[in-house]
Amino acid sequence: MAIPLRSVVAVITLLMGFISTAQAAAPIILQQMLLSKNSTDTHAIPAIFGTPGQEINLIISTTSEQSWVYAPTFCTSLPVGPARSSCQSSIAADGAKVITSLYNPVSSSTWKQTSTMFSYEGPNNQQKFAGILGTDKLTIGGIDVPNFEFGVVTITNVGDDQVASMVGMTGLDGGIGGILGLGGNSNFLKYLVDTGTIKSSSIGVQLASKVIFDDAENVKAFPARRIVPFGTESTEFPGSIILGGYDGEKLDNEATSNQGLSSRNEIETSVTQLTSSWFEGDATDTVKTTIEYQASAAGGGSDGDNKAVGVPTVIDSTSPFILLPQTFWDSMSSNWNRGAINKTTGRTYYVDRTGFRDWRNFTFNLVSKDGTQSQVIMQHFDWNVWDPEVKFWAPAFKLQPPGVETLVLGRPAIRALYIAVDWDKKVAKTEPLKKRTAEVVTVVQVVSGARARIAMSLKTVAFWVIVAGIIGGEYF
Repeated sequence: MAIPLRSVVAVITLLMGFISTAQAAAPIILQQMLLSKNSTDTHAIPAIFGTPGQEINLIISTTSEQSWVYAPTFCTSLPVGPARSSCQSSIAADGAKVITSLYNPVSSSTWKQTSTMFSYEGPNNQQKFAGILGTDKLTIGGIDVPNFEFGVVTITNVGDDQVASMVGMTGLDGGIGGILGLGGNSNFLKYLVDTGTIKSSSIGVQLASKVIFDDAENVKAFPARRIVPFGTESTEFPGSIILGGYDGEKLDNEATSNQGLSSRNEIETSVTQLTSSWFEGDATDTVKTTIEYQASAAGGGSDGDNKAVGVPTVIDSTSPFILLPQTFWDSMSSNWNRGAINKTTGRTYYVDRTGFRDWRNFTFNLVSKDGTQSQVIMQHFDWNVWDPEVKFWAPAFKLQPPGVETLVLGRPAIRALYIAVDWDKKVAKTEPLKKRTAEVVTVVQVVSGARARIAMSLKTVAFWVIVAGIIGGEYF
């Protein structure tokens, strides 16, 4: 009995479709994260918006599902002053190529406005950026998203003295033009999953950083240094993003002890609840969520009375700050130069008091998943905190009132951590890097979707190709 040629073609087509699906479902590794021109604690990934393409560097946001960029009109909306001048001249050099950090929707033929209002609220009371919401073509690392929805920040109503810190926070002064949201319900991740590009919304993020090799004696002596890098020798390491999985080789899989202090700094995390990020919302009134971790930290101390306890911690890759609970300050020793043990986490920190300038109050409006709202007052003492375990400097903020016990680790802290999150299962894991290496490590484990991949060896493919050839030669 002859087998119709179209049946053979259909089988081969189906087989190749399976192979293509298997390849598409594999995690995507983007080795494109870079450091900005102004600091070692800013990281970004190049993206291309619109038609013709406008190349813009985006900060990777692990706490936001919404993406947004600055428009040129944002600069002109600022009062005349240093912040406006810095904004208008904001560029980042990438070798011989100059990359602007502003997106102009008028210059793109594929831009479509979908809303007249997009708002962003910063950490200062009544600081708001506003703009429009729309869609345009987005290309990142060879991935094309034809109708990507994002916000375009066009104006602000804050003063020059206030916006200076805000521009620095989002990285505009370092050539960063916005953020790419990879948080829960990220529309970027959703597109990749819906199109079969990846099989799960899990991600693995390693921030670009400069690993600092410190002199232990200098750390003990604690010289007053406020400028990163600390020490005289540093090595730059590239960052990476894995979409649809994470790099198990970069995680330290040893068990974390919660019974006391460890000789190593360890952080083990699990999701406790979802709360809002700094986004107020847009015309669709979408709740912008960030993930809140329960972290158990250990190491650095020798006081037997100090136990490592859980601390609700927000791992925020877009913030340059470290927000410290009131109990942190209450537990610090008055002898700053010798270092102090945080009674809450059991870790030893060093605080640079020489940079003390003044303090300012900031207000965060937090919205929980059930819709309840609360305010957190922060006092900025402009002190730098040095953690010899994780090795970071960062501006320190004090949280008020004392009842609020949330630690926020910003870019300087988490650049030494590897973040792995599965938004499908609401599971997260954040660990110190097991080994500091610039080598590209093969993905050996994914959080979810691994079983959905079709394992088909080259021998199997070759077998079916031979069978198809025999059938074709025998009957046609």
